[in-house]
Amino acid sequence: MRIIVDVNIWIRGLVNASKTGVRLAEDGSVIQLSPFQDYVMDSLDSHTLLVSVALYKELRDKIEGPRLHKKITSEAIDKLFNILKSKATMIAVTSVVKGCRDDKDDYLLALAIDGEADYLISNDDDLLDMKRYGDTIIRNVTDMHLIPKSN
Repeated sequence: MRIIVDVNIWIRGLVNASKTGVRLAEDGSVIQLSPFQDYVMDSLDSHTLLVSVALYKELRDKIEGPRLHKKITSEAIDKLFNILKSKATMIAVTSVVKGCRDDKDDYLLALAIDGEADYLISNDDDLLDMKRYGDTIIRNVTDMHLIPKSN
């Protein structure tokens, strides 16, 4: 399955990891961001994670913003970006989309279209209320266990 994980999921995990400590697998390749995200990290081997320049920019902007930069350790940030660089597929987004009631989320819908995503995982009600965009199913992170584990 081809999945997109919204920035709000990664941010929540980074904040929780900075509070509780980062756990790496023995090979150092997997980070436990928070307990509720175990499935996200465990599923990266059985799904294709899709990212875009806009998603990276949004993630970096949020992390470096005044509300979060003191709450997140540099170790947690480095580990997350290393995982994204090694496990994610970068999609060159060319679509222009106006599909979400919060236009700041349209970049995720464009990524879903151009990346041919099966699922978009988010905690954002503006996206979750849509339930689907084109062929992409939009789910909450707590429903990730419903996604079949296959590429």
